[in-house]
Amino acid sequence: MLRHVILMLLTFAVALTSAAAAQENDRKATTRPPQPAVSAHYRVGEGDVLHVEIYGEEDMSGTYAVGPGGVLNYPMLENFVVTNDTVDRISERMADALEVNLLEDPRVTVRVEQCLSQRVYVLGSVNTPGEFYLCGPTTLLDVLARAGGVTDENVTRVIVRRDAQPEREINYDALINQGLDNVELSAEDRIYVPEGVVVYVTGQVQQPGAVPFRKGMTITQAVTQAGGLTEIARTRKVHVLRGGQRIDVRLKRIFAGREPDFELQPDDQVNITEGWI
Repeated sequence: MLRHVILMLLTFAVALTSAAAAQENDRKATTRPPQPAVSAHYRVGEGDVLHVEIYGEEDMSGTYAVGPGGVLNYPMLENFVVTNDTVDRISERMADALEVNLLEDPRVTVRVEQCLSQRVYVLGSVNTPGEFYLCGPTTLLDVLARAGGVTDENVTRVIVRRDAQPEREINYDALINQGLDNVELSAEDRIYVPEGVVVYVTGQVQQPGAVPFRKGMTITQAVTQAGGLTEIARTRKVHVLRGGQRIDVRLKRIFAGREPDFELQPDDQVNITEGWI
């Protein structure tokens, strides 16, 4: 009789806890971006929200948060720590624990309702900067896609910062087009996408205008990206405007291999005039 009363009281407490957790989760969900599917190998951590389902025991099932110390806020089990376990392992452990005093041969299924314990931060030139949660193995491209992609077509690099490790700079074009350096992220990584920088190529080129700048870019590379020279371009003397300075560059000699290529800096303006016909 006493066991029956205790079970009823605990069941009532479970219902109240589950309802409160559900309301809090609904409130928080409106401020977070959608989450990806949770990996079967995901390790539960503090802040995660789990759904516990016990077959045939609806009143003992519900949604519960993982609190401080990794303790699941499930009234039927006191101080039940779930951190660093997969949901399969948690299901097994819960079944064993419930069988000791409360249920006979319980069938328990646990799933991650919300993975909130591992997050990374994406800042800079992306459509939706902010924090993003890791729900399993997640790459840099995965998170950039979830951030809506870049906002600046001239972006050339992505910076990944990880505690106690040197800052890592990744070539954006190689990442997007070839998948190079598509690193797997860890909790608390910080990803920064700097605005793209450009140089300007004007005058007698096929496609005058801004050209994305990359470290070490030379004048011949910039001219090539601008579509190449027109038939009437004057290459004997080209000038580069850098701040208030005008620099004369003998492009014809560079093309002939008689002078080293001229290295550009961000915001340089390359002007190629019309030659005499």
